[in-house]
Amino acid sequence: MMSNSSQKSMFKIGDVLNNTYKSAKATSFEQKIVDSRQQGPKVSDEHGLTCPKCKEGHVIKTDKVWYCNRGKDACGFGMWRTVGKKKLSDKQLELLAAKGSTRIIKGFTSKSGKKFDAKLVIVDGKVKYSFDK
Repeated sequence: MMSNSSQKSMFKIGDVLNNTYKSAKATSFEQKIVDSRQQGPKVSDEHGLTCPKCKEGHVIKTDKVWYCNRGKDACGFGMWRTVGKKKLSDKQLELLAAKGSTRIIKGFTSKSGKKFDAKLVIVDGKVKYSFDK
């Protein structure tokens, strides 16, 4: 049978081991985040599109957003790849950036869940729906 002081010591050692394990696990997770940030998102500027808002920068393409290389403070232009729960193709985004509008795109979903078709247009540097035919 163990004395009370021995039992208390064992609990303290168990707590220390448990906390060490949690700490190591957190550190490993934090390192994965740091590693992914250092690698950065998949970025491409191979299409050479001029920024439709500032006309000085060029458009950088990532998996989730296309944006001006001049940054948020200088220009702030960005286009999400997914709009109205519809994932846009590279061709649609290229047309939008180059011409300022797309053809009619089918299959957008409103916040209330209704499907609709619309063009996308850039107005004052922001992407908006257009229901013109």
